[in-house]
Amino acid sequence: MSITFLTIIAVLSAIAGYYYIKTQQLIKKEQELFIKRQSLLATLVHDLKTPTNAQINTLNMLKNEHFGKLNTQQAEMISLTQESCKYMSNLIGT
Repeated sequence: MSITFLTIIAVLSAIAGYYYIKTQQLIKKEQELFIKRQSLLATLVHDLKTPTNAQINTLNMLKNEHFGKLNTQQAEMISLTQESCKYMSNLIGT
């Protein structure tokens, strides 16, 4: 049985085609996973950003004494909490 050059080329082409298809399938799966990760990340950022911004705004109103006069300890606690919320907001934004 003799194997011709054209037979070898045909077999190699079939193998290359198979691996090309498998590679394309893997690339497509990776792209789908990337899109899902991006969507999840965007949802998480949004869900964390909204309450954090609400906290910052509420703390600003408290600090500006919109709800009454603050004593020194209350003002200090609000400032510390405000710094923590701003840190979280920056972390989320990043």
